[in-house]
Amino acid sequence: MSNKIALVFGHTTGLGHALTKQFLKNGYKVIGISRSSYDAQADKLINIPTDLTNEKELNTVIASIKRNYSNFDILVFAAGH
Repeated sequence: MSNKIALVFGHTTGLGHALTKQFLKNGYKVIGISRSSYDAQADKLINIPTDLTNEKELNTVIASIKRNYSNFDILVFAAGH
């Protein structure tokens, strides 16, 4: 099992969704930030529903992540159209 962590913005659709599935398959813990939750039965997935267009909400979420996780192995920003 991997102890690696991936932080994925936009993890519920498109490229972010595909990468999230691969990271989970390869044993990563995934912290997914998106407007909606990724509907998966995965122990290593942490869904954080966040409106990325709301600066105050985004800053609160980022501060929380920084407090709870010291580092990330992968950062993906795949949010938006």
